Amino acid sequence: DDDDDDDGDSPNKEEGDADDDSDEILQSASIEDLEIRKLHANLIADARKKFPTREALEDSITERQCEVEQAVNSGFDVDKQTLARAALADDEVRKLLPLRLILPTVTDLSEMIGVLQVHKEGAMRALNMDKARNIQSEIDELQDQINKEERYLLQKKMDEAGAKVPKEKKVVGILRTKEKKSAASEKSTTKDVMTVDSRDDI
Repeated sequence: DDDDDDDGDSPNKEEGDADDDSDEILQSASIEDLEIRKLHANLIADARKKFPTREALEDSITERQCEVEQAVNSGFDVDKQTLARAALADDEVRKLLPLRLILPTVTDLSEMIGVLQVHKEGAMRALNMDKARNIQSEIDELQDQINKEERYLLQKKMDEAGAKVPKEKKVVGILRTKEKKSAASEKSTTKDVMTVDSRDDI
């Protein structure tokens, strides 16, 4: 009978142990997920210090790739200083490319906002206002980043347009200056002629 009692207790005991193990696994997975999210957040923060926007990162990569391309197209038949710059640029490109996995594009940010918006609506339907506010805070941060990206692009376009305008203005300015000088010269000549004519009359 004692053996039967022991056998009867063992399934319950095993179920209890299994539940404990399951709880520990879930807790461990939750902690690990939190650590990964913190690590990812720290990586993004570090990358943002150097590149406030994804577009700034892309511009930096493009600039360095151009330096490397110029050296390659010349068959490396360039001076040592140019070769050294190209080698350095190539090394920097290798370091910058992985940042594409960390810094999201505007499209990525918009998709993230869409997902969070769904979670926020779910929290509001469940009357979990604290969760809804936390999600809205995340949405606001992502929207701020989108605004930064758009401002960067706008400033970039303005700078590119501004780089072209001064040349045109200079040409116009030179022409206007010549016109003024020519007009002034004509006036001066006219005065001289009138002066000579008046003297002749005397």
